[in-house]
Amino acid sequence: MSLMNFNSIYKIIPFSKINKYDIFQISFKMDKKYVKDYFHTDVIIAMPKFTVEKVERMVLKYQHVGFPVVENEKLIGFVSILDILFRHPKATIDKFMRTDVIVATPDMEIFRAAKIMWRRGIYSLPVIGEGNKFIGILSNRDILRIEIEHSSYDKVLKIKEIFENLHDCEILIVEGNVRVRNLIPTQNSINTDELYVRIYEIQKNLNEPIVVLRTNSKDFIIDGHHRAVAAAKLNVREIAAYVLTAKKPVRFGYEETANKLNLKCLDDIEIIDEKKKFELNKVEL
Repeated sequence: MSLMNFNSIYKIIPFSKINKYDIFQISFKMDKKYVKDYFHTDVIIAMPKFTVEKVERMVLKYQHVGFPVVENEKLIGFVSILDILFRHPKATIDKFMRTDVIVATPDMEIFRAAKIMWRRGIYSLPVIGEGNKFIGILSNRDILRIEIEHSSYDKVLKIKEIFENLHDCEILIVEGNVRVRNLIPTQNSINTDELYVRIYEIQKNLNEPIVVLRTNSKDFIIDGHHRAVAAAKLNVREIAAYVLTAKKPVRFGYEETANKLNLKCLDDIEIIDEKKKFELNKVEL
């Protein structure tokens, strides 16, 4: 190979690798969820006349272990790192790409897709529409996102139960997006290390929704301060959230907490670790 060696391959593969047993375990929580709700369409593709050296550069640039091969909007194959090992740099991938590609369709249940990935030991499934048209990819990262959403909602239900017991009222949960700049914090500091993690998660679309209490037409953050600040740092206008509201007027105390801590917006939160705070303000995200 002209650009890659076994060490670079070893470094790239773990980026996309989630234990296949974990995928299978997660799939038990996917009742009546469908591929069309989770696959992504912003996919880097290869074309049949791409050379080995071009695909090598793509692997290094995008940190992917393989690419669907598409021609005239139709899926015709798949090429991976292993397929291009020891090939001549100028060889075109149509000579050796795999054509027996396992695929998913938009209406396939996620449980079935995850089971295919687990049994076959693969980390993504091309998604095709009518006429074999390539429309996207379902990856192990998408499967992981389903688990994140599931875990997050369990947390929200526990918060709802606590509020209802404390205030003797019914709490409604609405899932949607909230404006980042309108969020009011209820804690006055966050940790820089976790902030970097949340920034990465948002960039990779792996972040779970924050939890917001809406009272007196104001949105108070109950859970997710790091995620909210990360979104602000990335200039994200809206963020996914579970919004809790009471069916009757209730004094929850969060507005008093925010006032006591002099918190009016996300800029009022202190980022702990001054050295990294300085670096974060300088870095171009």
